[in-house]
Amino acid sequence: MILEDAAAELITLPPRGLRLWAEDIPALEREGNCRYQAEPVEGPFLEIIKGQLKKTEKAPDDDMWHSFWFLIRRRDRAVAGSADFKDAPSAADKA
Repeated sequence: MILEDAAAELITLPPRGLRLWAEDIPALEREGNCRYQAEPVEGPFLEIIKGQLKKTEKAPDDDMWHSFWFLIRRRDRAVAGSADFKDAPSAADKA
């Protein structure tokens, strides 16, 4: 999913994008047409990404709830931030 305005895009990383973020940032930049200049993906944060990748692969129709979202500035295609949801809303949350 992509949400956009004049200044930025908010995109959901598909399973392949999550895998590249965890394993091959230069390939992620090429395939995602973006520049990732944040701190290295390692330690506990890397494990979180891998956990979200497993959830996204198991429930691809709910990827917006399990994957990470990148906020990408339009002017230079730099990743300005990332965010994710804790989990998909439960039936009780939707009521």
